[in-house]
Amino acid sequence: MRTIAVHTQTSEQIGIVLENNDVIEYVTIRPEVQMLSGSIYLGKVSHINKAIQAAFIDIGEERTGFLKKESIPWAQKSIESTLKEGQSLTVQVTKEPEGTKGAQLTADITVPGLFVIYQPYGKRTAVSKRIDAKQAEVLRTWTSRQLDADEGVIVRTAASNVSTQTILNEIDQLRDLWARQIKTSTTDRSRKLVDDPILPDQLIRKHPLSLITEIVVNNSQLSQSIKQRYPMLAEKVKWVKNISSYTGITINELQSKLIQPVVVTEQGMELVIEQTEAMTVIDINSHKFKQKTLSSYQKLEMNKTAAVEVARQIQLRNISGIILVDYISMQEKKQEKELLKYMSELVRRDPVSTTILGITRLGLMEITRQRRFSNVSDQLTAIQKPAFSKDTLIYRLERYLTENIQSEAVLVAMSPDLYYHKKQLLSQSISSKIPQELFVRQDSSITDWQIELEGSLDMIQSVISRRVYHVDNLF
Repeated sequence: MRTIAVHTQTSEQIGIVLENNDVIEYVTIRPEVQMLSGSIYLGKVSHINKAIQAAFIDIGEERTGFLKKESIPWAQKSIESTLKEGQSLTVQVTKEPEGTKGAQLTADITVPGLFVIYQPYGKRTAVSKRIDAKQAEVLRTWTSRQLDADEGVIVRTAASNVSTQTILNEIDQLRDLWARQIKTSTTDRSRKLVDDPILPDQLIRKHPLSLITEIVVNNSQLSQSIKQRYPMLAEKVKWVKNISSYTGITINELQSKLIQPVVVTEQGMELVIEQTEAMTVIDINSHKFKQKTLSSYQKLEMNKTAAVEVARQIQLRNISGIILVDYISMQEKKQEKELLKYMSELVRRDPVSTTILGITRLGLMEITRQRRFSNVSDQLTAIQKPAFSKDTLIYRLERYLTENIQSEAVLVAMSPDLYYHKKQLLSQSISSKIPQELFVRQDSSITDWQIELEGSLDMIQSVISRRVYHVDNLF
């Protein structure tokens, strides 16, 4: 059973999902980052590109959105015969802007609810594959009767636990929302028509209603808003003044864990998570067991144990794209198939579409996960520039000094840490090899070393005296 906790009292708003007291999902909204996905806009066609059969749509944001012909339900011929420049058009954001690219758009609008997703131009009824086939057919029949020829719905997994009438009532509510707030817009000015906030709406809808035990918020107005918007959840919504005390974990503590590359399971196995721009690699480190001879059965069971944490970390850190997992090597193909099946069952619980592709010839499990919103690590951490080791910094300074024969004297400022490391690294002085008179001082404001001054010996000594520097002249 799951608890959704929404922290809204600070500038950074955060939602977490807990299952059996373990955090399985982390979502954040920051004031400087505008999230567009799911929002519906009244846009205007600003340019049509015949070559790629796509249109650029002005939606009133900083950059124009991108609309492919395939994303227009009524497009039967070319895009230029479907749309005209200057034409107003209702569109929905399916992918956030990235770099210089604008948001990706669709004209196949979806209006989501708890049990169904209403599609004004859908023309068909689709039912979640997780619903039993017999029940799915009943739901398909009843919902189809409720729709006009152009309309469509997607029946969500949560619909399997409520009455047919509840589902039909939600279809009417969503259709009414479309008719009142979106379709009947009275102006052709490009603007947002309906916002679909990540917190709390998208986070709540991601999880099956039957699994949600409670929704905890620290804002009384938000509490009332959720109850009004989702009457079926009203009894599960709680207002709590201090959510961290209620859930037993602070946001700062959670963030500190989320940026750590090493995760240790209760059984003592380690997951080493390395994320690059192209892919994410997860290495299952079994060094604790390397001195032991493991049977085939033990290796499989250890891999299954690790798989549970792999699936949890992928969802928690919102890792997407290409994922490679290096499990403990197993010799038998039968065991690999069993692990693949087990991992497939685990990722089915993830609301974001995740596919287990197989195991490569090198023994790596290939996984792909749909890209939705930012990777948690990208949100929380700064990009680290490559940095030289202390040893390398000392050797670079040594090389600079021995190669620089232009000046009579040199004043070097060095961090205290590097200053003492220099003494440990070099067993004997190399001062005789340095052509200049060398003066070294410690400076805690820098992280490596800097050539502070070069010139004549008299000038350097004068500066040292005037600034009252404490220096030595031994490298």
